[in-house]
This record gives sequence, C-alpha cells and structure tokens, in this order.
Amino acid sequence: MPVAFEMLAYAKVNLFLDVLGLRDDDYCELDTVFQEIDLADRMEFSFVSNGKSCFEFFSDKYLCPEKDNLIYKAFRIFSKSFSADFSIRVYLKKEIPIGAGLGGGSSNAATTLLAMARYTGVPLEDLYGLAEQLGADVPFFLKGGRARAKGRGEKIEQLSSCRECLTERCLIVYPKLNVSTSKVFGYMKHLLTKEVGCDKKRLLFLQKNGFNPDGFCFCRSENGSSQNSLEEVALSLYPDLRQVKKDLRHLGFPFLQMSGSGSSFFSKIPALFEDSKLLDLVTHLGYDAFFSKPVFRESS
Repeated sequence: MPVAFEMLAYAKVNLFLDVLGLRDDDYCELDTVFQEIDLADRMEFSFVSNGKSCFEFFSDKYLCPEKDNLIYKAFRIFSKSFSADFSIRVYLKKEIPIGAGLGGGSSNAATTLLAMARYTGVPLEDLYGLAEQLGADVPFFLKGGRARAKGRGEKIEQLSSCRECLTERCLIVYPKLNVSTSKVFGYMKHLLTKEVGCDKKRLLFLQKNGFNPDGFCFCRSENGSSQNSLEEVALSLYPDLRQVKKDLRHLGFPFLQMSGSGSSFFSKIPALFEDSKLLDLVTHLGYDAFFSKPVFRESS
C-alpha cells in the first residue's frame, strides 16, 4: 500500500555572511546567519515498500540531469546508509528561483532526507552526517528557523526566534539571473591564500566585539552597508547585478543585501509604498519579486 504525503521546502536568506579565509581542505571558512523564509517549493512524496530501491522524479518546471539532482543524491545516500528497500516517487512544484542564493536545491535535498526519515523512522540526528555530504547549506534546512553556521556551513547553532520578526516582512527580488555558486566561491578563493589561512584580524575583531548573531534579523537589517562578503565578488563576476542594485536603490529601499552567492537581493519594505505599487515598480524593471516572512519551526 503506497504511503503519500506532502512537505514544504522553504527558502532562506543570509542575514550575515563572512568569509574568514581558506581552509586546509580548500573550502572557504564561513560564518553566517541563516533565516528561513516562507517562500517554498512544494514536494509530494509517495513510498512503496516493495523490496526494491527505485527512484522516480517529476517536476512542473525543474529539469536537471540525474547526476546533478540533489533530490536523487539524497535518495542514494540515504538508501546506501540505511539499506533502504523502498521505492520513492517525488513530484517537485518549483517556486524558489534557481541560482538565486536562496538555497532551493539544498532545501529540496534536506526535505527529501526528512521525508525518508519520516517514512522509515530514522532519527533526525542520524541525518546530519548525510546532509553534510550533500552540501554546505543542507544541514541547516533539517531544522530551519534561524541559525548561525560556521566551518563550511555544517556547524549549526540554532538561534531563538525574534518576536519582532514574527510580523516583519521583506521583499525578495530575483533579477532572473542564474549565478553559479561554485564560480563565486572559486573567485573568492583567488582572493585568499592557504598560507594566510583564516583571517586572524577578522577573528580577533569578532571575538573582541562579542559577535552577537541575535543582531542579525529582519527587523534590525536597516544600515546601508552589506553584511555579505560574497556580494562584491558576485557583482564583479556578474556586472549586471550592479545595475540591479542601482535600480532598486533608486526605488528607495532603506536596506538592500544579496543573499548567499546571489543573485537575489532582499530588503525591508519601504513604508511609503503600497504592496501592489511596489510589486509593479519592481516587475516593471524586469525582475521577479516576492513578499516573504521569516519561518520559525516549532522544533527550532
């Protein structure tokens, strides 16, 4: 008898993202604060215990070779780790833009792990090692909410929800430009050296000033400077993004920051605009826009 259910795979924004240096394993040492938002893909799962290990994938608009499909990779790594003897059918209704810095692929992978764990009874704690192998953002999406991540992004510290943020909204602007995360990080590595390692001055600054991740949330994101050290790298590699930011500045956004490696920007909503007028202005520029609120799961 098939078992079927539906789950939401939420997007995220990086309220803060600092690249501290290059690690010995050739990955960048990160310090970031993730915030899950209610922009989400809808995922439908159907399981059959038939003594086989088969995977079927369908989507309304997301076409990806199997070898690059994080949903398939999540299935394979879970099946291998727990000797799964079930078949799974996944339907993905894509809402989160691809190549936007919003973590859509990572969220899909984490949600697939959670779905298989729900079906088989595997504890949540047993999923983190698998999530780390799938991608730096994937462990965060197992619990979501708001969290600080360090290392490659796999060292997760859950942060309490900000009450003021529960009713705060932001605008996500996607300029319909697909940015390559590997390309942005690859260029960032050019700016770093293994000899230097982690930026000691930056680490000392954070320690001396008592870095407080609670200072990074929607309701406090209002200064004019970006808190994302990948932003300038992405703007250099994709010059069209500079024009995007300039266009949005002219609309009167009080704060504007790129999420992750781009290409999306997010901002608090200017008080002088009505929702419909603001959407019209942004879409008139040729960009997609979404109103979004923070998500704080019950378990986070």
